[in-house]
Amino acid sequence: MTKRPVTVEPQETVASALSKMKRFDVLELPVVRKNDLLGLLSYQKLIKRRSIPLTAIVEHIMSMPPRIDTQDSIPKVAETLISTGYRGVPVTKGKTLMGFISRYDVISCLREVANIAEMSVQNIMTHDPLVITEDENVSKAMQIMADLDEISLPVVDKNGEISGTISNKDLTEYLKGMKSGKAAHRSGREKHEMKISVKSIMSPTIDVVGQSSKTSEVIDLMIKRKSTSVVVVRNNKPIGIITQRDIIEALASSNERTGVYIQISGLEDADPMTFDEMYNIIGKHLGKIKKFYPPKAFTAHIVHHHHREDLDKFTVHARLTTEFGSFTAQEYDWDLFIALENGMKNIHKQASKRHERRVTREHVKPVY
Repeated sequence: MTKRPVTVEPQETVASALSKMKRFDVLELPVVRKNDLLGLLSYQKLIKRRSIPLTAIVEHIMSMPPRIDTQDSIPKVAETLISTGYRGVPVTKGKTLMGFISRYDVISCLREVANIAEMSVQNIMTHDPLVITEDENVSKAMQIMADLDEISLPVVDKNGEISGTISNKDLTEYLKGMKSGKAAHRSGREKHEMKISVKSIMSPTIDVVGQSSKTSEVIDLMIKRKSTSVVVVRNNKPIGIITQRDIIEALASSNERTGVYIQISGLEDADPMTFDEMYNIIGKHLGKIKKFYPPKAFTAHIVHHHHREDLDKFTVHARLTTEFGSFTAQEYDWDLFIALENGMKNIHKQASKRHERRVTREHVKPVY
């Protein structure tokens, strides 16, 4: 953990907090009073709630974070980071803030964990990642990142080749610009800024690895460049992406437990019956898949698109981790349960095909 983390006091403003995040390159700030933990301020929540004025008081918009004890294990920290969606959490002893542990801190200690480091990137990456083209506008990039709950997005040129990345760092000044200034000029300025192209503010450098790389190479890049994601390329075109979250999910799934680790995010306000039905759908398909590959962990991130009051659309990003690699799926539908059902069918189909190929290889005798 970081023993002396950057903090913010409850009476400070959003502007002051954003300034600290930029200056110290952090995404969450523990809110403390006399070293007692009161809450947590998250950059991602500020991005999603763009209507918050820069003069707002931190105490009014902070959230209550999970608390990690100094004696908790790293796998438990990994599960906490995955289940809450935070990129870092406070470490406490009683009410006293003792430190802060982030995804980067966890990633940094995994280089020597053989069962993680030796994984092929193809077994851990998200296949066919969402990207944005250079000529699309910044507002679309912000929306995609908010939907995915990620802080960076690969950028491609007109030929589909990787050309850079757009991240929260690039968007910080943009966000501050949208909130600053006099109200009388705000409307016209925002209309102008919404037309800013991704190319005009993106970073031309991006971390990439080939499809035959090991996860250890990805970890090395993340540690060396303090990056949150690495793009997997073939012929300079993105075929996958690995984020810190993906590696931490692999760690969480390696933790000894009875049953399968299942995590659903993005539906914090859903009623219990919705979750019950989702668990029924997931359980039904995991029961079929375990005939091929025993499941270790399953995560689903739901994006709720509000089109009209009576017509919504859902995107399901699903990942199943097994002892023989990972399977991912992304499905859209107006009905959440249909989207999840289709995603599980997709993963089941992938597992079945991989099993068939493995059985075929094992039964083919070499000819001399």
